[in-house]
Amino acid sequence: MRMVCFFLLCGVLRAATYCDEPKEVSAALRLSRAQWESPLGPEARRAEQRRILTELVARFPDDIQANRRYQNDAGIPKEELIVQYKARMNGDALTTYFYALVLAGKDLPEAMRLFALSLEKDPTMAWPHMALAYHYASGPTMDKAKATAQVDAFFAKCPTSYDFYTNRMLATVASPAVMKKSTAALRERVDAETDMELFGIYEHLWMLEFKALPPEEHAGLRARVARDVARIRASSPRLSMAMLRLIRDGLKQAGDAGGATAAGEEIAMAYPESRDAMDGTMERWRKEHPAAPTKEYRAAMYTTAGEWIGRWPTNSVARLERFLAALALTDLKDEEVKAAGTQLLEHLKSGDTIYGFKPWEHMLAEEYLRRGAYLDEVAGLAEGGLAVVKKRTEEQRRDGGMPAAFLKRAEGPLRAAGFWAVDLLARVGKREQAGELETRLESLDADGALEIALRWQARSRVAELAGRPLDALVYMEKALEGGPEMDKKQRREEARRLWTLAGGTEKTWALRGSPAVQEAKSASTWQAPAKPIPAWELKDLAGKKWTSGELAGKTVLINVWATWCGPCRAEHPHFQKLYEKLKDRKDVAVISFNVDDQVGMVDGYMKEGKFTFPVLFADRLVREALETVSIPRNWLIDGKGMHQLEQVGFMESSDWIEKMMAGIEKVK
Repeated sequence: MRMVCFFLLCGVLRAATYCDEPKEVSAALRLSRAQWESPLGPEARRAEQRRILTELVARFPDDIQANRRYQNDAGIPKEELIVQYKARMNGDALTTYFYALVLAGKDLPEAMRLFALSLEKDPTMAWPHMALAYHYASGPTMDKAKATAQVDAFFAKCPTSYDFYTNRMLATVASPAVMKKSTAALRERVDAETDMELFGIYEHLWMLEFKALPPEEHAGLRARVARDVARIRASSPRLSMAMLRLIRDGLKQAGDAGGATAAGEEIAMAYPESRDAMDGTMERWRKEHPAAPTKEYRAAMYTTAGEWIGRWPTNSVARLERFLAALALTDLKDEEVKAAGTQLLEHLKSGDTIYGFKPWEHMLAEEYLRRGAYLDEVAGLAEGGLAVVKKRTEEQRRDGGMPAAFLKRAEGPLRAAGFWAVDLLARVGKREQAGELETRLESLDADGALEIALRWQARSRVAELAGRPLDALVYMEKALEGGPEMDKKQRREEARRLWTLAGGTEKTWALRGSPAVQEAKSASTWQAPAKPIPAWELKDLAGKKWTSGELAGKTVLINVWATWCGPCRAEHPHFQKLYEKLKDRKDVAVISFNVDDQVGMVDGYMKEGKFTFPVLFADRLVREALETVSIPRNWLIDGKGMHQLEQVGFMESSDWIEKMMAGIEKVK
């Protein structure tokens, strides 16, 4: 439903209740979104998107969706937008709302006041409700009850919406009754829709229907999705890539894996330069070449990634795959490693976003040190990697809606990069620089076992640079007490080297004590939970009801995951083996909580991976239990139903199952 009125004298749009944008605005927004599929580089894509949105706002200065997308997607600095929208403030509800939107990242309390003020000025407005809901849903103003009330208020005024953002809030924050009612209304609207340009709404509709209907009704829903796909297919003799993507994803949710694969191949044939074609090609290659820590696999990946770069020159993933393969190929020529690393770093300067916990600059510098090549470039890479992480972290800090707990975790890469930078600088520095590096190191804070280990290791490097090998040895042994297992082999080798450097002999090294002295104990990846899990009642894929009370008396391991989560997918083969190992135990239960938005994808994922561990749909429960949902994570509940331990993230290791078993035994 859309109700708009025009003040003809001034030609300005004013909304009694504005739910969806006019067709002209909708067409321009589709064109803006289409830039993400452009073969142009990141800077060119953003420039074109900025042009489209700037012209759109000039044509429709008071359109809500045009201004929302302009603020979010045009790439204009926040401070510039604040000045621009403050100047537009004229005391009415609409300009008050626009200014509040852009102000939220800088002064959230004032923005919240202005959102409420815009509703006072015009109670018929709907969108301020959604803005309030967003900030009540998480962050420093979090109040889940208020968030639900605001989403419900929006859908009372706009019973159906084609906006993805609002439908996601409907699926995750609205009351169950409102979600069910609005989803049914949206189905009626979509079934009557005649404009095929708007068929993208099916993505939202399927997400909502799989959430709104109980799992035991999903079979019938899959048949309905299949009919929707047939309607999309029949809508045009030549379908856009967006429509083909929708068909592919719809077939996945309809349970037609073969059809989904065929649709993916159709995308590759019709749009060979697209990101989807590239993703499909990569996925097929990986299925045909299972990852393995062998020279043959890495060489194949190095060569194939080079071919991908030639075919999709603006893609970052192919460059990253080639770089990582180059690092693993120890017999690759120095200049080839440098070329792979330099090409990746130069490409990322264009503004594309792809990063890991450790900066790629630091990884390249480490490889130079290992090879003894290009040592004059190590210091620049050390500072460059730190600068990249610092810039990204500052951008996150400027987001006023970010929860404090999430911000603390998000700043972990910056703290770690600070230690890595000092470590690298010490290894190529001069003795007179040791004091400066020590001062720099003392200014850095560490949070958690990994960062503490990195600080001890950096201290060791600086002590060695200063000519104190015994201090360096002690610091390196302290570093051995924490951090991931994969770093410990290198640290043990470094400790052995420092012992020799300090004048120690093979005989006295052997007398230093038991292996525990050298290896130390692995720091546990388990930690106390920030918040207990409330009692729950959930359904699994088959519609079977599970309750927390039924598991009383058992130690319960819960894996929290989603199909789109890469680390979750990497963890699940291990989790499946653990489930098979423990499924017959009477004192232990191993289950999983799924938090997918697109619930319809879960069944196909489980079948494809041949996973049999129980899957309970727990999106709302997890969002209520956590201030910020970060996955994968594992929860351990004791026999009394108390949430004792949790583990966030996944770190590949050969003894993953043994470590999980140790955690289970600890809680029993």
